[in-house]
Amino acid sequence: MAVPQHVWRHLDLTTHTHYLSELLRQTVEHEMTEEALLLRQHDAARAAIKRWVEMPDADADRIIRSLHQSQCVVSGKLRQELPAIFAEGGAFYGVQERLVEPVRAAFEDGPLA
Repeated sequence: MAVPQHVWRHLDLTTHTHYLSELLRQTVEHEMTEEALLLRQHDAARAAIKRWVEMPDADADRIIRSLHQSQCVVSGKLRQELPAIFAEGGAFYGVQERLVEPVRAAFEDGPLA
């Protein structure tokens, strides 16, 4: 009596394996490298902001995100959300440029510039 042979016994997954290995190589060499750079830039910008004004990380991150998305132009929404820093007459209005410049500098060298 013959032993039944399973369909998947001789399945050739060479093409799939090459595709997956190329996908992993691309992820490690490019995407993870770019993500690590972005995180370092973000941390540098946050540290620079917090040198001038003590604030929660969430507020510093909000400033960074807004400035980065608007090419370092302070938006009206940011002025409304953080009037002490970005609205004329705010308690920290005088340090506004000292917060904007480090964010600009942190992101000018890299894939996000």
